[in-house]
Amino acid sequence: MSDFDPAAPLGSAGASASVPASRSTPSSLGSPIRRERAVIAAQACETCRSRKSKCDEARPKCGLCQRLNVECRYREPQATKKDKTAMSVAEMMLWQHHKTNAIGRILCPDDPLFKMSYHINSNGSVVVDNPPPHGYEERLLAGETFPRLSQFGSISERARDHHLQLTAPHKVLLWPAVYKRLTDEELAAHADLDVILREGTPWFVHLELEKHPGSLPCDDSLTSQYMDSPGGPTIFFQDLSLENVHLYSTEYFNRFNVLHPILDPDVYQDTLKAVSQYGFSFGSHHSIIVLLVCALGKVALEGVSGTPLKPNSGIRGGTAERPPGLELFNEARRRIGYVMTECHMENIQVHLLVAVYYSASCRHMDFWRSLVAACSSCQIVLACQPLDSIDWNSTAGNSLKNVYWTCNLIESWLHFELDLKPTGIMEFEDSVPLPASKGAATPELQQWSLTHMSLIALRKLITRVHTTIYDSSTETTNQNACPPLPVVHELRRQLVNWRTVLPECVQWSDEEPFTYPKIGGSRPSQLLFLEKGYGSSKVLPYSLDMFTAQLRTRYYYTDFMIHRPFVYKCLHFPNNLLPGDQEAAARCLRSAMEWPIAMAPIRDRKRLIPFSFVWTQNFLGILIIVRMAIDNPTLNPLLTRLHTDDTVNRNILRLLDWMEDMAGIDSVAKWGWKIVANMFSVEKPFPY
Repeated sequence: MSDFDPAAPLGSAGASASVPASRSTPSSLGSPIRRERAVIAAQACETCRSRKSKCDEARPKCGLCQRLNVECRYREPQATKKDKTAMSVAEMMLWQHHKTNAIGRILCPDDPLFKMSYHINSNGSVVVDNPPPHGYEERLLAGETFPRLSQFGSISERARDHHLQLTAPHKVLLWPAVYKRLTDEELAAHADLDVILREGTPWFVHLELEKHPGSLPCDDSLTSQYMDSPGGPTIFFQDLSLENVHLYSTEYFNRFNVLHPILDPDVYQDTLKAVSQYGFSFGSHHSIIVLLVCALGKVALEGVSGTPLKPNSGIRGGTAERPPGLELFNEARRRIGYVMTECHMENIQVHLLVAVYYSASCRHMDFWRSLVAACSSCQIVLACQPLDSIDWNSTAGNSLKNVYWTCNLIESWLHFELDLKPTGIMEFEDSVPLPASKGAATPELQQWSLTHMSLIALRKLITRVHTTIYDSSTETTNQNACPPLPVVHELRRQLVNWRTVLPECVQWSDEEPFTYPKIGGSRPSQLLFLEKGYGSSKVLPYSLDMFTAQLRTRYYYTDFMIHRPFVYKCLHFPNNLLPGDQEAAARCLRSAMEWPIAMAPIRDRKRLIPFSFVWTQNFLGILIIVRMAIDNPTLNPLLTRLHTDDTVNRNILRLLDWMEDMAGIDSVAKWGWKIVANMFSVEKPFPY
């Protein structure tokens, strides 16, 4: 993917190469005249290779094969050395696909699935050392019966009904020990627990709808100016100069488009050209896209350096009800109605851009509704054409890959954290290739591409963790609530394997979890995540600091979720602990500390953080778990063995700071802040 060129004029698709006014002839330099070398075919077909003929590379048949009336076949392009890291990640994902899909169905500790291991050979490929026996996959697909999760312990009907209605972050609120403490101490919001018990996660959706009962204010707009043109009157805006369009576009591509790869920068240049000719007309996708890009570009600018909503707040720019760029967003909204029901690439991009703007405004339900529209359009586009006939390496194919995986990743988080019904777009996962950075000429863009692929790979494992552990209601009032240790060890092993095959540029060690990512083979000496104080620090190009924080936080999130049931068991059934249970609980407590997404400077750019509601709800659960662990005789020794007093205290302060800051703009944070502020007696010293 090439970078958007801010220096290119609005009416051009890119800067042209300069040509010298005069040049010396070869004879004047005393050298013989050389004939220009013919263009070498990038990929000749097999027939032209065998005949050593020049191939015109026409598809599906080149000119020579048409004349000879023979089959025209092209070799698969060979991976270059630069591509081997990406190939290794893709091969690792394919290998783990079979293991991950079987967890939850095959739980026998002696099954060959749990004994598979691998190594990376010298050319960067993944080699399985001890694959399952011949015919194993056929038996699996044939549906042979294996021990199921329900065979490891019965679950009471009452607990199952209550917990199946809640997503994993919210289940902590109804743990018996937590429920009793909130009720006995009559902490703020404890009366809502009975309603949550009856309604489940939909109660949190109602909370969000009460926080934002209407749409964003529509009274902010731009001053329109009509100009005559051969095609009729065109609309321009006095308040939107050419200079600002380039500034906002650059900020959008550097800050948002790398986190949500929706637009191709080269295609966007053509979009700008169309707008410069025809203006911001109604019924034009080009006009809507440019306005949405400018609105998000303004969010990116003010979200980093704008005025905080209150002193020391990480929410910058605008107000809680009027986010930055609202006047630009409103002009786009006025035009979206004309094209909202169409189903093609530009329509998908428009709905995704709208969703990202709502996400930056903490309008979670509007975010979801816009995403549903994007996913529906994307499914229609994919279903209405043979996927094996798509040239995925073309500009159109690459754009389709990017919007598909953007829809897929966002929908997964919304489903896990808000229990919102998925649209079914995940059914195309095996048919749509992974996205790649087209023409990534800089180390930053190459690093972004590999990081994005790594997040997609981790998403599948997170999906399996939720469906295996939490959809099965393992956190219940039953003493056998924990999943079998072989399953936990396998999930943990896959998580470690995922981290092992990460590209070197995004690797990190647990001893130095806050260092900068490597860019161009080196790593700056400064820390990326500041331990103390607030304020801005260096903003990395292409949002690599935000991407790095997100990547590492999701790793710790996954490790935390895998082992959280064992904290539940230690709290409720300390006399029934089995060998390995306490160690698993300790790993959960270790992963619950110091998530990079909550640290400065990232915490000072909350409008730019993707899925901020995910971290808000998980931080609420972590704070409750840490508070319970401090007072629990089984968990307290584990906590003190793992962390110093300062580490625990800093972590509590960071998460309380997040909850208090988000309370002004997020409904769950506002409700949860009442609970955790009382649990920790914010005005009193912490126990650590």
